[in-house]
Amino acid sequence: MKLKASLVLGTAFAALALPAIAQDYGKFDGYTLRVKLIGGAQYEPLYAEIPKWEAATGAKVEILSRKNHFELDKEIKQDIAAGTLDWCVGSNHTSFAPQYGDIYADLTGLIAPEVIAEFVPLMI
Repeated sequence: MKLKASLVLGTAFAALALPAIAQDYGKFDGYTLRVKLIGGAQYEPLYAEIPKWEAATGAKVEILSRKNHFELDKEIKQDIAAGTLDWCVGSNHTSFAPQYGDIYADLTGLIAPEVIAEFVPLMI
């Protein structure tokens, strides 16, 4: 599914914020990743990494939306109703995502464990 593959690309630009990880994110020249992101000041440092990911991969990121979770959830429902799920990556809250079936993918099996480990604290 295009969306699931694109989620991997979207998470890859997030990992650029971690200088300890040296990754080859692949080359995606000519590809545009169309995204709907969660908005808010706390996310801006992450989004400032997008140009670095673009430079590393050759891909471009087109931000279609940057809204709070409630507004973004409403927009996603409108996209589904209108049949316009033509974007690649969408942010959503875990409490909203289950209602959408398979438009969201669990990235655990798609991203290397060492990359995930940088984002998820060890559970003791």
